[in-house]
Amino acid sequence: MKTMLMTSAAVLALAAPSWAASVSDLDTNGDGAVTLEEVQAAAPDVTAEEFEAMDTNADGSLSDEELGAAQQ
Repeated sequence: MKTMLMTSAAVLALAAPSWAASVSDLDTNGDGAVTLEEVQAAAPDVTAEEFEAMDTNADGSLSDEELGAAQQ
């Protein structure tokens, strides 16, 4: 249940108009992935727990696929 709530919160956060559609829009250091800090620069209300729910492979960053899945 907690995972479902966190995933729902993350999806709602990503649906906000301030969110960019792709990693390239959020990736400020150009490494091809988006960290929690980069996400929070665009959407300060996103928590570490919400980020972890979006980071499905638990590598500490979001790929285009993970970001796209979270936005859907």
